[in-house]
Amino acid sequence: MMHDQGPAVAEGEADPARDIRLAEALAGIDWGGDERHARALLGALPVAVYTTDAEGRITYYNQAAVELSGRRPELGSDRWCVTWKLYLPDGTPLAHDQCPMAIALRENRPVRGVEAIAERPDGACVPFLPYPTPLRDETGRLVGAINTLVDISERKQADRAIRESEARFREQFENANDFIFTADLKMRLTSCNPAVTHALGVPLEALIGHSVSEFVPAAAAERNRRILSARPESRQSVRYEAEVNGPDGEVMVWEISSRLTRDPDGTPNGFHGIGRDITERKRDERRLRLLVDELNHRVKNTLAIVQSLAHQSFQGDDASGARASFQGRLVALAGAHNLLTSRSWESAELGEVVETALGGCAADCARFSIHGPPVPLHPQSAVTLSMALHELCTNAAKYGAFSTPEGHVDVSWSVSDNDEPMLSLRWEESGGPSVAAPARSGFGRRMIERALAYELRGRARLDFRGEGLVCEIEAPLARLAGKDCRPGG
Repeated sequence: MMHDQGPAVAEGEADPARDIRLAEALAGIDWGGDERHARALLGALPVAVYTTDAEGRITYYNQAAVELSGRRPELGSDRWCVTWKLYLPDGTPLAHDQCPMAIALRENRPVRGVEAIAERPDGACVPFLPYPTPLRDETGRLVGAINTLVDISERKQADRAIRESEARFREQFENANDFIFTADLKMRLTSCNPAVTHALGVPLEALIGHSVSEFVPAAAAERNRRILSARPESRQSVRYEAEVNGPDGEVMVWEISSRLTRDPDGTPNGFHGIGRDITERKRDERRLRLLVDELNHRVKNTLAIVQSLAHQSFQGDDASGARASFQGRLVALAGAHNLLTSRSWESAELGEVVETALGGCAADCARFSIHGPPVPLHPQSAVTLSMALHELCTNAAKYGAFSTPEGHVDVSWSVSDNDEPMLSLRWEESGGPSVAAPARSGFGRRMIERALAYELRGRARLDFRGEGLVCEIEAPLARLAGKDCRPGG
């Protein structure tokens, strides 16, 4: 047997897997041969090795055993183990006479598959795997044992890092707002996070093992099938949009980034996907497109109106008067646009349209009165009525009720309760100078009579009474609300 300490171990990087293989190999060596050769071999090993006699007294240890235990055992007196203190993996103290080496000697058998923790004198702890193996002479009599201690600190750290990483991933997986899922190559779901089950409104067991196609609307199934079937040929993440059936028949739009997952040998085995609900974003995009289309339409209409106003305003020879008329009409048009803009160009209320038109030409609100029920107007109807009311206001300011301090304008309207409800609006002037029908029809009169007839499928009648102008306008309520968009005549 060996009784003295061997030379220092050769330097090298820790390799638990290598050391375990080495320990297993040492356990199978017949140590009854050349003791000097054996001592030289053990001393050169990078793994901790020590021997005992049949009573457990330490007879040899190499330098690697010193480095692992942090101490130099007393040969011939220290028993069972080279370490200072021992613990089970759960931290329970382990007496030296109950350590794996003591059991191997007591029961005359190798001990395997046991982990322990060695505490060094400086307080550092080293997890290790012992490989105690009895030594027998040529007659089979127990003469001692050899033990190899494999430092598994790095493996434990790696295992802990993996567990912590898995815990972080699990927490992210469980709490993520994004949809995270995996599927096999036949597109059967193999895992889903809670965000998926919540979005689809179904429990996890109703998803796992089911095909993705079960959650895709029938109208989009073929398109999505082509998208999904193309994934195996992709080596990179692929981003695409997919329609998905939500709770209560709602169709959602998901933006998904998926990639192929592979076995260690590179064989494709499924998909990993991350998605998010972009349904609201797609709705916003559609609304924006509609808004742009509507804006283009309104700009064209506005330009057409401006062109018509310019043409009619500058037909005569009075340049300054024409310029004033044109500017007034542009202001009226701008007022209508401002009103509609405040309503996001969705609609305008008739009372607001009338008040805006009258407020633009009568400084004193006591000069006019307005009364009638709420009537919603389509934007185009609001612009048409605004321009007609502006012409009436301009005429009143030049020749009618607003041309004298005592003049007054009353605007009232009502809605008939017929099969086809009609709006009846009455403009009545009083307190102004006596008026008479003009010799010729000007732009304002033509615009009132013709534009209202065409744009609103209605009619307008101007009555030039001596006591003041009366204008009566009638138009279908449906047309005013934009529910009937056919041109009138």
